[in-house]
Amino acid sequence: MRGRRARWHLRANTPVLGWLSAALVVAAMQPLVPHARWVVVHLLLLGGVTNAIVVWSAHFATALLRSSRGNSYRRQAARLALLNLGVLLVVTGMLLAEWPVVVLGAAVVAGAVLWHGASLANHVLQSPQSDFAVVVRFYLAAVASLVVGVCLGGLLAAGVGEPFTQRLLVAHVILNVLGWVGLTIIGTLTILWPAMLRTRHAPRAGSTARVALVVLVSALAVVSGSVLTGWSGLAAAGVLAYLVGLCVAARPLVIAARRRLPSSYPTWSVLAGCGWLAGSLVALAWVLVSAPTGTDVVGGLRALVVPFAVGFAVQVLFGALSYLAPVVLGGGADAVTRANRRLASAGRLRIAVINGGLLLTALPVPGPVHLVAATAVLLSLGAIVPLLISAVSISRRGRRAGTRHGGQHGP
Repeated sequence: MRGRRARWHLRANTPVLGWLSAALVVAAMQPLVPHARWVVVHLLLLGGVTNAIVVWSAHFATALLRSSRGNSYRRQAARLALLNLGVLLVVTGMLLAEWPVVVLGAAVVAGAVLWHGASLANHVLQSPQSDFAVVVRFYLAAVASLVVGVCLGGLLAAGVGEPFTQRLLVAHVILNVLGWVGLTIIGTLTILWPAMLRTRHAPRAGSTARVALVVLVSALAVVSGSVLTGWSGLAAAGVLAYLVGLCVAARPLVIAARRRLPSSYPTWSVLAGCGWLAGSLVALAWVLVSAPTGTDVVGGLRALVVPFAVGFAVQVLFGALSYLAPVVLGGGADAVTRANRRLASAGRLRIAVINGGLLLTALPVPGPVHLVAATAVLLSLGAIVPLLISAVSISRRGRRAGTRHGGQHGP
């Protein structure tokens, strides 16, 4: 069973690495790629991060609720195939400026994610009273956010007049980043963060998460509704309310961190990502309050896309994968230890370069400094790909060695 699960995760997470690698390549070749910034963001978030969310939220729902209804590997593979077809259509349509293809891809992505959401709902129906059901409810709220966000993206591609284009764009980004990615990550950290620290959950962590979910979803509804209707001040208040919800959700995580301080690359990466989320929320609220026109709001939001996408989403994803991959792939205690060490290679340096470089790119620095900082960030982010491949190789060798050992000494 463990070997089957390891093989599944090896196959299921291949698109994650593929989309992330493609994003890094396009980022390095921006002058040669049309709409390069848009393409990079969508390769990262719609490609890499969304694939990871679908794979790992299904994993956690099954593990936490001890349920398997509607969650066979065959059905998961079909959902992932549909999702990746949609992502491919969206990106291809944008590169070719074929908006009907973009709209079709958005519809396919929405269908795949709705199918995924139906599977998650089955898990909750099987175990509605579980202490961990709240985590899956975070996932369901995230699914709803993405579906609405994708629909808004489809309307953008189809073309609407001003000022609705600007409003749709801002709401599209907020629902996808704070809703789909943000809610999923916050819910997952409720149970994953203490495990990463190798400590126990804080008392009443489940009830605290339920309160946080209500605050976060309510705030997200206020922000998106206010943006669509042009009420920037109310939208800013909603962003600050989302920050309050984040603080509520973080309370048990802080308690866990006080018991055992973060001391590994995965925990540092997740902690840095959460710091970028909090800082970006404050900056977003300021943009909404201070920007005199919708054009200025869009400009301010575009400046925050990299902090949200790379500073927050990608760093949390890399930290989580660096912790989860050795555990799930297995191969024996020695293989897991060596895989962990491989993924932690130059961890402090990578964390420093990524976060220092991101900070420099966000500041008004000279062009050469910006270029050097951006290049350093790309190289540091790109290091995760060969490190993950090496960790997979270590785990596979460990499993083969275990199989030979079992064959020699078994009955």
